[in-house]
Amino acid sequence: MRRILKSLPVIGIAAIISVAGAQTAVAADEPQTATTAAIAKVLQVPEGTTVPTLTFAHDVKAVSVDDVAATPTNMPGISLADMTIDGTEKNQSTKNGVTTYYVESLDILKDVTFSHAGTYVYTVTERATTNGQFDTDTIHHTLTYSNESYKLTVYVVNTDSGLGVGAAIVETDKGKVTATPGGSQKDGGHSGMAFVSTYVHTNGPADPDNPNPTKESTLAISKAVKGDLSSDKQYFNFTVKLSAPALVTNLPEYYRAYVMDATGVISPSNNGAASLLGQDLGDKKYSFIKVSASGPTDFTLKHGQKLVFVDTPTGTSYEVSEITPTSYEPSLVVTTNAVAAKSIVGEKDETLASGQQLVGESTNTAAFTNNRTLVTPTGLSVSAAPFIGFVGLAILGLAAYVVVKSRMRAHG
Repeated sequence: MRRILKSLPVIGIAAIISVAGAQTAVAADEPQTATTAAIAKVLQVPEGTTVPTLTFAHDVKAVSVDDVAATPTNMPGISLADMTIDGTEKNQSTKNGVTTYYVESLDILKDVTFSHAGTYVYTVTERATTNGQFDTDTIHHTLTYSNESYKLTVYVVNTDSGLGVGAAIVETDKGKVTATPGGSQKDGGHSGMAFVSTYVHTNGPADPDNPNPTKESTLAISKAVKGDLSSDKQYFNFTVKLSAPALVTNLPEYYRAYVMDATGVISPSNNGAASLLGQDLGDKKYSFIKVSASGPTDFTLKHGQKLVFVDTPTGTSYEVSEITPTSYEPSLVVTTNAVAAKSIVGEKDETLASGQQLVGESTNTAAFTNNRTLVTPTGLSVSAAPFIGFVGLAILGLAAYVVVKSRMRAHG
């Protein structure tokens, strides 16, 4: 009994430590009251996107001090330096086809001079349209800005060494956030006072009514045959399925794909169903195949032809397969961003599929080649029949000679 009683204080202390530890763990995920505040600029792009140099500006608006509306003289201003992202940031990660970059400011309250103790309230927002051509050239680029608004409440207190920040609380209409530099793991390792933008290289033709498939190709699927029994007149059956990048919210009805050969753009009437054919509105009047933006589309190609897309955004994923006809040996070379990333050799008479591939910024191709060659049949050729006949006669003659010779000896 004494041993049990003696052990109770130890058990109690251990329990207190355990509870305290649990509270600390929970608190670590909750917004923390701090004396510093930073902002984070976050940019999300489809995987494979080359990020241009983008600049973002943020405004801090004075609201009130001790519940008195702000005036030009009763509250200090807080100015923020522009923040730039260009794709070289160390802070980056890729998940589910989206690459995320971020940069973070230092403590935005560090150099602010307050005139007296009290409660100071500000709002922090992001300024829109700060990137010139990327704001206006909506054919090739889609750049969004954050519409988030944060309420920053700064409690200035008297200390032995003068005025100081006793607490800085940041909140949105969804609740408080941890806005200290470095933030929390929940916020991705940066301040929770984050402004998130997205950028998509949309790859539209310079003139939507008069595209140039030769110079504006975003993806090309080509067909070639080789071997002494191959036919350059035969059409081969294909299926392609496109999936737009996760950051593309407004899918088009279809993507335009043009059939080309050595002479340039040709009529696709032999390459797709009549219901899939469309025509440009410009002077060139090219016809194209409407390829679904979210499902499979069937088409055909023969030797020397290719299907060329002009408006698939960077980060689009695709899978293309060919139903290989009898006696052909199929192969495929996939090039992504000008790099031959995958080479596949298929089985004769079987469907050959590319697997999931990505449309990058540079050259993207899926080059199918079918090989059909003469295979000499096993066994003797019919052309050898006369020779076989002579051999047979010779054997019969030899057999007759042996029989006659034997009988002569027997009667000899």
